[in-house]
Amino acid sequence: MPSGGRADCLSDEHAIEVDRSGKWAESIGQALYYAQQTGKRAKVFMYCREKVGASCIAHGIRFDLTVRQFNLPIEIESFTEAEIRAMCDGNISNPQLEQD
Repeated sequence: MPSGGRADCLSDEHAIEVDRSGKWAESIGQALYYAQQTGKRAKVFMYCREKVGASCIAHGIRFDLTVRQFNLPIEIESFTEAEIRAMCDGNISNPQLEQD
């Protein structure tokens, strides 16, 4: 990216932020910034560290309500950490996900 930053994952169409559900708010800003820097559409791959529970579901709802309230051009998908690694071909620049 021109700023020297790096999106967590890139596809042909999307600049993707990869983060756990508890960081839902930060993921919105990062995905939008990556999109602005790359000219791609913003997307978040969100995952839960534990089995999907009430807090993980609540984080997804908060994310969705915020995006809808402000009509933000951002998409979200929820996956397991292993699925995210496979989709990003193991090329993930997110140290938290890489540590697991």
